[in-house]
Amino acid sequence: MLSDIIVLAIADEHDMTVVARSTDAMTELDDSVREERVDVVIFSSSAIRLDRERIGRLLNWNPRLGLIEVVPQRDGGTLHHLVAMQDEIGPLTRPSLAGAIRTAAALRRR
Repeated sequence: MLSDIIVLAIADEHDMTVVARSTDAMTELDDSVREERVDVVIFSSSAIRLDRERIGRLLNWNPRLGLIEVVPQRDGGTLHHLVAMQDEIGPLTRPSLAGAIRTAAALRRR
């Protein structure tokens, strides 16, 4: 259900494309981040847990990557990026999610 909400939020945004929608893709995440030009990865903390070490490894491989960890229990999330801060997201709405994706993608263009 959360996956459908995310896809619907992105569907109206002409500058965004969903490239994978599977938890299976998370097992291949390390390779994808290294090999593809992924700007943002969105994942649910209830479906998969990325520890700080793996988040750090992903961000070091792709310093402009944004990782959006959606936390359904609190109707929000966290944007992880390779700077000395994290941005809280919430309440989780279509505009707030689209804004977080744009913020994360903008880091790639710096």
